[in-house]
Amino acid sequence: MSERNYLNVERRALRLAEISRQYGVSVPFLRLEIGRGKLRAAKLGRAVVVTVESVRDWLEAGTQLKR
Repeated sequence: MSERNYLNVERRALRLAEISRQYGVSVPFLRLEIGRGKLRAAKLGRAVVVTVESVRDWLEAGTQLKR
């Protein structure tokens, strides 16, 4: 049993590689979006992490139809 299952903790943040795999975008593109201020991120040690809420907000902003 993995430690995550053992602790039964809900994930609140994801690493860039996880977001990249899940949504089919590259890590450099995610870093670009962070630099543009479109995706909020934080450093946790050496890792760059993004809260699940920030990912949802970013996806919603990117999928809105422009008229």
